[in-house]
Amino acid sequence: MPARSRRSSLGRLPADGQAVAQAGFHALDVAALRYAGAFLGALVLAAFLGWPRLPPLKQAVIVLTAGYGFPLFAYHGFSLAPAAHGAVLNAGMLPFYTAALGMLLLGERWTRARGVSLGIVAVGIALLAFDTFGEHPGAWRGDVMFTLGCMSWAVYTVLVRRWGIGAIPATLGSAIWAGPPFLVFWWLFPASNLGALPLAPSSSSSSTRASLPCSPPAFCSPRR
Repeated sequence: MPARSRRSSLGRLPADGQAVAQAGFHALDVAALRYAGAFLGALVLAAFLGWPRLPPLKQAVIVLTAGYGFPLFAYHGFSLAPAAHGAVLNAGMLPFYTAALGMLLLGERWTRARGVSLGIVAVGIALLAFDTFGEHPGAWRGDVMFTLGCMSWAVYTVLVRRWGIGAIPATLGSAIWAGPPFLVFWWLFPASNLGALPLAPSSSSSSTRASLPCSPPAFCSPRR
């Protein structure tokens, strides 16, 4: 996609949310919007809260797991499986992976209350899975992506706790250091679909002209 076309498309992004949803955006386009917004927001916060100063190795692990692993696996998963699968696996499985890693890496014991709460979550996951998973036989590839993304976030959560890193430096460090490398890669990526955004709002989307859709499936999941 030519750079000029991409720049003009970026300037039109807020014009028509429904047109964006129907344009068939690539998952990396969604990620680029996320990284650009997070990077700019983190710079503003760092100006007031201070620059995150973490050890290079720990910062790299945070970027790989929270900065790249979770969002990229999730966005790619939404392009391969229905949004309902992401709702089940992304949110539902995270407590189990986090609890398991906490036991292995932090020595945390599963209390009775935690066991009961995880059991309730498991029942909810089973009910949602029974209702939705049989309708899309080929969606297992997206389910694998959701699982990998969920595991990446669980690793990040447990390691940050083990290292004693606060939420603010971990979040700012992830947003600041993950954004620029990805945006450079995306700028050179040949399959971007940002140029597909119409110049003018469509007549059928007057209710969505004010903002973009806020969920990744609206951009990159053609399967419903």
